[in-house]
Amino acid sequence: MPYHQLIAGLHENHEQIEWKDHFVWKDGVKIEPQAVIDDELFNYLSDTFAWIRAQYPNGNWGDGFDPYAYSIVRDRRDLERLREITSAWRTLFELGPEQIVLTGNYGWDGAEETQNGSYERLRFEKSELTESMTRLIEVVETALKNGHYVIHFGI
Repeated sequence: MPYHQLIAGLHENHEQIEWKDHFVWKDGVKIEPQAVIDDELFNYLSDTFAWIRAQYPNGNWGDGFDPYAYSIVRDRRDLERLREITSAWRTLFELGPEQIVLTGNYGWDGAEETQNGSYERLRFEKSELTESMTRLIEVVETALKNGHYVIHFGI
C-alpha cells in the first residue's frame, strides 16, 4: 500500500532525504514529527485538502497536494486552515465505530458490461485514522511554531 508522508521543515536539498519503512529519514535519522497517511485515505480526504494552496515541484501554485510529487504549504493562513481541516476529520473519526468503512473509488469487476461496477469499501481501524490526523496536526503545529512549512511527499 502506498503512503503519503508530511513533515515540517524548510525547502532544502532533498538529496539527503530517503524513504524507509514508510517514513522520511534525513542523514539516517527519522524526521519527527511526521505524519504517514495511507494513499486511499489520502484520496478520500483530498477534496478538503484542496482548500489549501501549495507549491509544486515546477514552482507553480495549486489547490491541494500533488499526489505524485512533493508539495509545500508555505502560507501561515493555509497552514492554519490545514490544521483546522485535519482537526475536523479527527473529530469525525473519533465519533465513528472501532472499524470505520469509507467509500472508495468506483471500479468494475473485469466484465465487459459496465453495469457490474461498484464502489470500493475502505476499511480502517478508528485508532489508525485518529492517530494519522493527530500526527498531521502535530506536523502543522510544529511548522507554525518554528516558522517552517509543511512538506508533503506524494506516492
